[in-house]
Amino acid sequence: MLNNSSVDGLGIRASWSTLEPADGTFNWSKIDAVIATAQAHNKKVSISIEAGIRTPSWVYAEGAKTFQFVWDRPWALPLCSVATMPLPWDPVFQRKWGDFVGALGARYDSSPFVSFVKLTGINSKTQETILPRSIYENINNGQCTGYNDVANWQAVGYSRTKVENAFHEVAAYFDAAFPHKEFGSMLTPGGLPPIDQNGAIIPGVTYDFQGVMDLLNYGIHTYGRGTFIAQNNGWSNTWIWSTIVGASAFIDTGYQENHALGDGFPAAADTAVNDGAKFLEVYERDLTDPSLQIAITAAHAGLLRN
Repeated sequence: MLNNSSVDGLGIRASWSTLEPADGTFNWSKIDAVIATAQAHNKKVSISIEAGIRTPSWVYAEGAKTFQFVWDRPWALPLCSVATMPLPWDPVFQRKWGDFVGALGARYDSSPFVSFVKLTGINSKTQETILPRSIYENINNGQCTGYNDVANWQAVGYSRTKVENAFHEVAAYFDAAFPHKEFGSMLTPGGLPPIDQNGAIIPGVTYDFQGVMDLLNYGIHTYGRGTFIAQNNGWSNTWIWSTIVGASAFIDTGYQENHALGDGFPAAADTAVNDGAKFLEVYERDLTDPSLQIAITAAHAGLLRN
């Protein structure tokens, strides 16, 4: 991949707890190593740091309030274990996350090998802007039952307004820390629990689509093209989120594969390029598949035209 001229760069995904194991003490070695590899091969990198379950324990020790949910994925944590994340609007979390983003920007904003950073902080299981919203989920064929996340959010005072204000704060941190880089928000239609601006459950739906749209529109109107990027990580040969397609008229947009697409990649890439994508994040298995090299080259050329 490093010698493939149709691959422009690498995506770094790292954990806040790894990079800042103690308050104000940083370990940048993982990011530095990837940037050094990219530099040696004339590539660039994007940086994505997860908070959510990857928030350091010292943040909670300093008083950040928590939200807990049952883990339902076959990676990261044991199935059915109780996962912990900070409340997105908690002032201790916000202050410490802002300090971290500032330190991240001080180290990497001036690097010519960093293409852009991901706007993270309102996270739970991944770097995406997704919060738990399951209600008594059946996990792993009955191994356990999840919590009522929606009711639990209500119990800690969740409202659409609080989450949106938290997102606004986080966006301001990235804007201040990275004046020379774009920052991208990884959004998904079902990313927020079905709770409205007053903290009431929205009847008849399983997620708050309006809240997600508010975040996207805030990025478009507050920061615009050249600063704010919208990304969706569910792209495949059968689906591309039309909302991000529409946003490409106003800001730069991109997509990450939902999974390695194999022989579905050519059609997926054609759709994304034709729908105005500026970048595509593709899994290693597809990038190294000999049968896909013509399609990868064509997709790269189309992205350059966009």
